[in-house]
Amino acid sequence: MKSKYRIFTESLAEDADLYFFIAAIVMSFLSFLAPGKKWLLIVVILTFIAAYILKHFRIASQLVSIKHLPLIFTVGRPIKDAQNALETAQEAITELTSFKAFHKIEKRFDVRYDLLIHHRGRRLEKEDEWTDFIADSQHSIRQFIDVVPGEKVYHAFLYGPASLALGLGAVFGCKHKIVIYQLLDGQYRPVIDLRENLRRIKQPLLEHKYISVSHPQRLTQDIAVVLDMASHPARGYVEEYINQQGGDMEVVGVVNTYGGNLVEDDWTPVVQEIYSVFNQLQAKKDITNIHLFHSMPVALAFGLGIALGNFVPVTVYNWEASEKAYQPVLKLNELECIL
Repeated sequence: MKSKYRIFTESLAEDADLYFFIAAIVMSFLSFLAPGKKWLLIVVILTFIAAYILKHFRIASQLVSIKHLPLIFTVGRPIKDAQNALETAQEAITELTSFKAFHKIEKRFDVRYDLLIHHRGRRLEKEDEWTDFIADSQHSIRQFIDVVPGEKVYHAFLYGPASLALGLGAVFGCKHKIVIYQLLDGQYRPVIDLRENLRRIKQPLLEHKYISVSHPQRLTQDIAVVLDMASHPARGYVEEYINQQGGDMEVVGVVNTYGGNLVEDDWTPVVQEIYSVFNQLQAKKDITNIHLFHSMPVALAFGLGIALGNFVPVTVYNWEASEKAYQPVLKLNELECIL
């Protein structure tokens, strides 16, 4: 921890106005000793005024400028990995936007990026642990953005279950400019960019290129939607789970047509196609609850969560690999949004 003396000396060292003030005093003293050099005093004063105006112009610019904020979400990883991810995230943001003023934001507004790192070392288990993680993340982000003025663009970096990404996306909704990154070949790549048109992701695409949909012959009040959007299919496990529960629940199957490996730069159309399935189901009066089972990348899940928001009665199930079973972990329409 810094001593009071060190904080004091650093504060003096960073105060440019103090230097000009001292210089003005020295020049004033010299002008009395050498009356023919009064022009030096005028030059110093004019320089001081110009520097003072420039300083406050820069402060005003910082207050209203766009701030690019990295959001780190990690579950089941050491805290060091989460801290290292911040540096990686900043590099990815700079590459995409040329924004570099990360340190200036911390220094100018006396805030720490630690508030934007949301970490849990072990996996999420009980349902309240999932909702607590989402709530705590929002409170930390709120603390940061409440003291940082100006327009903000969020950049989401996730390492954890896709079920959590669905919930995080739902509380963000279509209210904030955001870029979502996917970890591919050891590097984070921006795959969903909503800086220009926030609501683009909620525009359903009825003609499908990336998905194939199979509908049941009848509808039930509780309907299961199985998203096979990765290389490992989930439907067989889902049907087994439904049979074990003994409920009356038909299945809508959504299978990817790209072999489980998305190579496109923009994943937004994929989200739009998936969202169209939910949009159609919501319009069915016979359906009251949607049960979401999935196998999908985290960035795609975050984007789908944004499209769904926290208004649709969707229960998200997470596959517990160690137990080889599904567990309901989130109800999107019960998540509280404070962002």
